[in-house]
Amino acid sequence: MRQIDKADLFFQKRNQNHLRYAINLTGWIGFQNWGDDYPVSISFGCLAENKDERTRIVKALTESGVESRLFSAGDLSQHPAFKNKFEVHTNETAKRVHNTRFLFAESDTT
Repeated sequence: MRQIDKADLFFQKRNQNHLRYAINLTGWIGFQNWGDDYPVSISFGCLAENKDERTRIVKALTESGVESRLFSAGDLSQHPAFKNKFEVHTNETAKRVHNTRFLFAESDTT
């Protein structure tokens, strides 16, 4: 219950982090335009131009001590756990997300 009392502060800090990522990454990497919404999430999602660019970016981030995560969605029919169980989909958006998306974590405490 004590966490509920802190919810507004967490939302505010996550929003600030989200906006900071957007300001610093505009023109460098693709990400969602949230328009007039108030983004509050646990991560900031980015889209590289292609899979090779994502690999280069994530490698450079790792070598610089910056944590990132590959996104675990997109074309689920391509994930090892599902590959032989479900029909392969051909949705281009799902393929792009699967191949090019990565995330930065958004901390409540920074």
